[in-house]
Amino acid sequence: MASDKQDFMRELERMGLKVGDFGWGGSDFYAEGGFDISAEDGDAYKYIDYYGEFRGGYPYISEDIEQMAEDYGYILEWYNAGVLQAAPEY
Repeated sequence: MASDKQDFMRELERMGLKVGDFGWGGSDFYAEGGFDISAEDGDAYKYIDYYGEFRGGYPYISEDIEQMAEDYGYILEWYNAGVLQAAPEY
C-alpha cells in the first residue's frame, strides 16, 4: 500500500497539486495511508473546486483524479473547502 500511496501522490504532484500530511486528519488517518490534497495551492483550480463556481455551483473533482483514486484503491472526501482527503479503500 505504501508504494501505491507514494505513486498516487507523485502523479498528483506532477499535475501541479500540493499533497501531503496537512494535519487536518487524525494520526490514525495518516498512519493508515491517508493524505491531503490542497484545493487552494498550485494548479488545484483545474482539477478540484469545492464551490464549483464555474461548474454549476456544486463541488467538483475531475474525472481524471477520481479515476486515478479508484486505480490506486483510494476514496476521496472533502474535509473542508480547502482540503480534499484521500483514504485507502478497505
